[in-house]
Amino acid sequence: MVKAHATTSGEATTAPESGTSLRAAATTDDEATIVSDLADDDVIGPLLRVFAEVLPEMMAELTRHSASGARADLCKAAHQLKGSGGAYGYGVLTTMAAELEKRAKGDAPDDELVRRVGEIAAVARRVLRGIPPAP
Repeated sequence: MVKAHATTSGEATTAPESGTSLRAAATTDDEATIVSDLADDDVIGPLLRVFAEVLPEMMAELTRHSASGARADLCKAAHQLKGSGGAYGYGVLTTMAAELEKRAKGDAPDDELVRRVGEIAAVARRVLRGIPPAP
C-alpha cells in the first residue's frame, strides 16, 4: 500500500452514482490508496474497520445535503466528518471537511459545494482501499 496525502486540486470529481456503494466505486479509482496515520496504533488501528462501515453513510449524507441545498445539515455532516477523519488518522479528510463546512457556512455557490463533496468522495474511496476488510 502506498501512504499518500491528498490535496484538493480544483479538478472536479463526482460522487458515486446512486445505488453504487462507495467501497465498490473505490475499485475504479486510479489514485494512490490513503492509509491512516494511525494504522499501526494498537488502539485506533483495529477500529479503522468501524470507520470503513460508517464512512459510506457519511458520504451519502454529504451528497444528499449538498444536492438538496440543505446548508445547515451539510455543515453538521461536514463537521462530523472533520472530527471523525482526525480521530481515525485521516488528516486529509479533516482538512477537506473543514473547508467544506466553512464554505457552506459562507456564501459559496451550491455547485461549488456539490463539487467539493465529489472531491471528498474521491478521497474517501482512496481511504476505503487502505482499510483491510473484516476477517
